[in-house]
Amino acid sequence: MLTDNEKSRVLEITLKDSRKISTFTRQILRQGDCLKYKVHNCDLHGDRSYLFSHDLFPLAKVEVETEDSHLKYTLKNSVRHVHYPVPPLRVSKLDVEIAKEGKLTSFRDPIKEVVVTQADRKIVLSSGTEKQKLLQLVSVVRELDPDIILTSGGDSYLFPYLIHRATLNNVIDEFSLNRDNISSISKVGRSRTFFSYGRTFYKAATMRLYGRVHVDRNNTFF
Repeated sequence: MLTDNEKSRVLEITLKDSRKISTFTRQILRQGDCLKYKVHNCDLHGDRSYLFSHDLFPLAKVEVETEDSHLKYTLKNSVRHVHYPVPPLRVSKLDVEIAKEGKLTSFRDPIKEVVVTQADRKIVLSSGTEKQKLLQLVSVVRELDPDIILTSGGDSYLFPYLIHRATLNNVIDEFSLNRDNISSISKVGRSRTFFSYGRTFYKAATMRLYGRVHVDRNNTFF
């Protein structure tokens, strides 16, 4: 540790599944009553730890070569550079209008209209059955191929609603807004309510796409 006056013997442990690091760390601390053992580099998320260990950073320009059993990265930018070129990311805004039957919307209400906006293009999906609208949305996203999908309430309501409607219409295996060849939308973490500065806040679990970045404007500090 930085505050120690002399060297100490430490044990380095590498887990095959980085998602279990936090659980494993808590088990160690509990066994030592949170006093006997010290842990280091255990509070980093798996993706951040990977970036640190490979000297990478978001939006860095790299060359990637395929080796026999791994990938070899050659960094073309420096993390010390304050101003480095950012790639021209494509951003799509996704809005869904629900055919509300009661005073409040619910998962039982069908889709009325889907609007996808990217740059100067605005695509409105309002005709056909609900099944056709869902599949048309998949086709539009695949055609526009955005790097970032921007929503309002995508984590808390929109994506769970779309997944539910796709399930009811028997197209859940085809309903994929990912860039990677994966049909599901991953739910990361758990929803939680917390108290801060005299106010109560709700943070929904993150709905993550594979190969694209999903940003919920109602659930982020961006």
